[in-house]
Amino acid sequence: MADIVQALRRLERSGNDRNEAVKELKCACHDLALRIVELVPHNVELPRVYRVNDELSRPRLEKMTPDGILMMNRAAFDRSSRTPAHEAALTLAEDVASGWIEELIDLLDYSCNLDTMAAVRLSCAHLQLESRN
Repeated sequence: MADIVQALRRLERSGNDRNEAVKELKCACHDLALRIVELVPHNVELPRVYRVNDELSRPRLEKMTPDGILMMNRAAFDRSSRTPAHEAALTLAEDVASGWIEELIDLLDYSCNLDTMAAVRLSCAHLQLESRN
């Protein structure tokens, strides 16, 4: 009987530890998703089929999967949405661990360079037009 009581105590401790770890994971993913929403362009495909969707009342980070959309917003992390919040948090964590942030930085740097080159070309064209007048 003592073995069963000890086993139940260990189970309770393990369950509480896991619940705390999942809560921390979800909070960290939510905080990261909010920061990404602030920093990247909206409604543009990002690496690994992510995008910031601003078609709703609040922009949110999403990832398209074969099973549907993983939503990285507070509602998704507070309760189960179309796909479980835990799956969304794990997916984001795995992508970040395997270099997704670096891929995102590379994309943004590339886009910035394209925009800068386009602005220079337009300025040159404007100067050429002015010099003809």
